[in-house]
Amino acid sequence: MAVKGVDISGPIRITPDQLRAAGVEFVLCKTGFGSDYPGQQDSGFQGNVEMLEAAGIPWGAYHYSYAKDRQGGIREAQHCLRLLGGRKPLYGVWFDMEDESTLGGDLPGAAQGFCNTIEEAGLYCGVYASTSWWQDYLTDPVFDRWDKWVAQYHKECQYQGSYGIWQYTDALEIGGQTFDGNWAYKDYPAITGGSMAKSRVLQTQENRMTRGFGNGHSGVDFGRYHARRGLDPRAVRCDLGQAGIDPFGNGGERTRGG
Repeated sequence: MAVKGVDISGPIRITPDQLRAAGVEFVLCKTGFGSDYPGQQDSGFQGNVEMLEAAGIPWGAYHYSYAKDRQGGIREAQHCLRLLGGRKPLYGVWFDMEDESTLGGDLPGAAQGFCNTIEEAGLYCGVYASTSWWQDYLTDPVFDRWDKWVAQYHKECQYQGSYGIWQYTDALEIGGQTFDGNWAYKDYPAITGGSMAKSRVLQTQENRMTRGFGNGHSGVDFGRYHARRGLDPRAVRCDLGQAGIDPFGNGGERTRGG
């Protein structure tokens, strides 16, 4: 059975009770973006995680990537692990691949660098991308080694490969705020509650069960532009959405921008 969740960045002004009342059973929190440099951590990560843990709400983490090769992926994983501070999120750690500045780079190598480093630390790891990125850019067989979080803002997920989480909307309203909504099709707490380093074996088995569930998204990306100016790309994107502006204009497919 699918489980409802949201993904967040920056400090959120909502209570665990409001999340539960909306049917939310897990939260995916942004750790930061890029390599381990000052200012590249998410401003709300620590506070959000502390709130969720105090309320007993399972959470996962995602890291927005600018990596263009294996070493870049390793550096970003090291940044992510430092921000996690030894925590082992029950909904895993996700490598967010969507920034257009990485196109033309060694994307399989970047994913290997990040995911292998995360797994070596004993954590469950997967990759986030849009449908068009999965179909056009992330086609190397190496990506079948990891779980997939796929985004497509549509009435159904049209991605034909296997995946564990579908990001189905960026307009889920809870407590006067707008969130990205997700459905998880796997029991991640059960997967990660044992030996988290076994994720590839479990993933191979579960891919056979979940094939055909979901889809992703693509389009305009504001992440690189706004990150360079010290702004949170997702916050900027959410403001546009709340204002009723569609900056993507492509039938529900867009890039998340961090």
